[in-house]
Amino acid sequence: MLIRRNGNVRLYLNVTPGSTLTDTLGGQQNVIEYPNSKKYFVWNNGSIVKRTDNVETADEKFRSESDASEEWELGTTSFNFTAS
Repeated sequence: MLIRRNGNVRLYLNVTPGSTLTDTLGGQQNVIEYPNSKKYFVWNNGSIVKRTDNVETADEKFRSESDASEEWELGTTSFNFTAS
């Protein structure tokens, strides 16, 4: 589940470990593979850059990867999940 995004940087709660997500955030289609472990992960430009069980650690990585000039968006949007 998407918790926060800033441009192409996204912070997710791993509610479906091992599944694949296809979304259209930002006007382009993205395929995101949820990791098999860890509660949170940070995704940036097509790949996972951090996996962790600690929300503070995930948020720190999200902030370090984010472009400070862009406004953050909170919440979720529609997704299509495919079990793998």
